[in-house]
Amino acid sequence: MNASSSDFQTVTDFPTGNGVVVDKCAARVVIDRDIRDSAGDRWYWRIRLKASARQSIHVAMARPNLVGQFGPWRKGRKEVGWLSAHPVPDEGFTVDVRPGETVDLCATIPYGYENYTYFARRLGNAMRWSSLARTASGRTSVVGTSYQSNSRPEQRTVLLTARHHACEAMASYVLEGAILAFLAMQASGHPATQETKLLAVPFVDLEGVERGDQGKARHPWDHNRDYGRQGSRYRSTAALRDLIESSISPLFALDLHTPGLRGSIEERPYVVTSGVGDHSGAKALAAALTPDTDLLRLSHRWNQPEAVGQRGCAAWLRSLPRTRVALTIEYPNAVVHGRPVSPVHARQYGAGLLHALLSVADES
Repeated sequence: MNASSSDFQTVTDFPTGNGVVVDKCAARVVIDRDIRDSAGDRWYWRIRLKASARQSIHVAMARPNLVGQFGPWRKGRKEVGWLSAHPVPDEGFTVDVRPGETVDLCATIPYGYENYTYFARRLGNAMRWSSLARTASGRTSVVGTSYQSNSRPEQRTVLLTARHHACEAMASYVLEGAILAFLAMQASGHPATQETKLLAVPFVDLEGVERGDQGKARHPWDHNRDYGRQGSRYRSTAALRDLIESSISPLFALDLHTPGLRGSIEERPYVVTSGVGDHSGAKALAAALTPDTDLLRLSHRWNQPEAVGQRGCAAWLRSLPRTRVALTIEYPNAVVHGRPVSPVHARQYGAGLLHALLSVADES
């Protein structure tokens, strides 16, 4: 959807774009997130502003909690980063747009398929990417594999998944950091990576990512509630189940997510535990990441391995007899411990996660 006047345009119809123009007049526009087929109070939006003449445009938010403490992420001709250097209210903000310039604004730091392709090219042959599944519109959801030994079967498998919920873009930067850390250890001959196969799924819900969907709480259920005993609704989750269930090596898995935008629980990383067969692994992982990560116990039915209907990815993995560790990780969208999030910090956190997971694996 695009809204325009003689002064400026508000554009949302591009990959990962999302937004509803509620009102527009002169140099002011009111923006809401497009919730689409999700339920609840979702937060993701991404728009682009274009102007025919230089002007200051005030963007008012249609509801609370649609921007983090440092405003939106902004990318213009000369500026990339969070709009404000200090905490600001969440009612709205003002941006300057130069003639002919496109200013990209988002609730978080966006990450779509284009970002993945750039990352994959950087890795070269260190990761082998293959098709996991074809989406309903024909896109290819991929899985990356890294394993050095061609003569012996792997002794353990490390599985990293991201974007079960399409809008949770910072999880992709965390995933990049974990992959880079594993490949660096592997290249240096680190014993923890020898006979260890790495599997990485960058977009479980690729279709939703590219459409700019919220993804979470999608009707009738989202990709991370698609691991029930009755089978999977979505092609990528069904393919992931087939891939993992056909393997026989011990499994150590992290499913990467993000929470909301504002509030104490939204602005710190945490390990999610159900307390059913996973608490010791969660505690050990969090301890290896101290002081950056907390533990949060979620006793929802979907987070239990024995769930019959809707069941989360980590809960399904914990139901497999060969699984040693399977946990959900939450990394913030906008603010981490009082500071703006950044791709650099997210990748560093992902590297720490990978090292912590391998240390837990070595002790198990």
